[in-house]
Amino acid sequence: MANTIQIQTSILAGGSSYGSLETFTDESLLRLDATLTKGQAGTLSTRTDDDEGTVTLGAAHGITTGQHVDIYWTVSGVDYIARDVTVGTVSETSVPITTGGAPVLPAQATAVIVSPISTNTFAVPYADVDVIFARMTGAGSMDMRTDAASVLELTLTENTLWYWTTTQGSVNPLDADLTVFKASTKDTTVDKELSVGVLMNSIV
Repeated sequence: MANTIQIQTSILAGGSSYGSLETFTDESLLRLDATLTKGQAGTLSTRTDDDEGTVTLGAAHGITTGQHVDIYWTVSGVDYIARDVTVGTVSETSVPITTGGAPVLPAQATAVIVSPISTNTFAVPYADVDVIFARMTGAGSMDMRTDAASVLELTLTENTLWYWTTTQGSVNPLDADLTVFKASTKDTTVDKELSVGVLMNSIV
C-alpha cells in the first residue's frame, strides 16, 4: 500500500505570502511517537576530570544507578550536550557520571540538567529513505543510531520541525542503517513529546 507525506512551506514577506507543497509517495512509512521524561536541574558539585564527576540534584529526582542520561549545560551563552552518559551508584541526591569525554565537563559548580533517555527500536535502511522528519514539543536531543554507533545527532528546538528530503539537493544525512532512536528533553518542568517519521521506497 502506498504511503504519502506532504510538506508545505510558506514565507510572508512585505505583506505578501509565498508557498509551496511537495508530495512524496512511497512503499513504507514508519512513525515513532515517544514521551520524553522531563530533566532534573542540578549542579556539577564535583569535577574529577574532563569526563567524570558528580552532580547534585534535588530530592525525588528519579535518576537511578546505571541509567543512561543526556546532560545539558550552558557556558558563556553556548549550549553543550553530553549524550548517553552512564550514571554511577546513586546516593540520595548525589549522582556520579562518566561522559566519555566529548564535550569535556564544565567547571565545578556549573548548573546542569540531567535528562533520562527514551530508547526506541526503529529499523530504517538508510539508502531507501526519501523523507525523514523529527519534531519535539520542547528543546532537546535525538541520536539516530546503529546498534553500536551514532549515525546522526540532532539538537532540536521547541516545536521546530527538522526534516530532510531527496529533493533538497543535499546529501542524505544518514550513511548507515538505523536500528535505535535515543532522545531526551532539557525541559525541567513537564514531560515532552517526540514525533519522528520516515518515508522509504522499500517495504519494511
